[in-house]
Amino acid sequence: MAVALLFVGDFLGRHPGILAVLLVLLGTAGVVVAALWGRGQYRRWRQDGHGHLPDGLEQWRALSPGGFEHAVARLCQRDGCTRVEVLGGANDRAGDVRARTPDGRWLLVQCKRYGEGKRVSVEVLYQVNGTYRESHGCDLAAVVTTSTFTSSAVDWNSDLDQPLRLVGSRQLLAWAQQQGPAPWE
Repeated sequence: MAVALLFVGDFLGRHPGILAVLLVLLGTAGVVVAALWGRGQYRRWRQDGHGHLPDGLEQWRALSPGGFEHAVARLCQRDGCTRVEVLGGANDRAGDVRARTPDGRWLLVQCKRYGEGKRVSVEVLYQVNGTYRESHGCDLAAVVTTSTFTSSAVDWNSDLDQPLRLVGSRQLLAWAQQQGPAPWE
């Protein structure tokens, strides 16, 4: 085997044109494999239930945090938003989805996929309110959760000149089922 490798290496060293063609072919093969792998990842993503919107609250809660952010982004897109992007992850500056609403305003959404016993605190609202204009360049902000909000969060929000749009589990289900308004309406 070692002798064969030495022979091939010597041959390619004396014929650089053939070496260049082989490198191009290997690069093309790599691109094709990556594209096919990406399609397989997309297919698995859709098969895992991420290609459609969840029907009930338990399905929304069963999503991963990233899956929840993408599902909320799909809701925005479905309802006419453009330039929808998922920002979530570490250092997202209290914003998971950014989109341009149908009436031209920029919207920032903070997504909180919480279980039944955990509610969104006022601290989350402080962060969103402090970043959506300056850090994200948005005109309005919403906090969307699979749970509810603490009373202190609701009280604090009602005192703002421009309150954040608070979308609890009931409002989320109504929005998803097209029986309630989107957060920017």
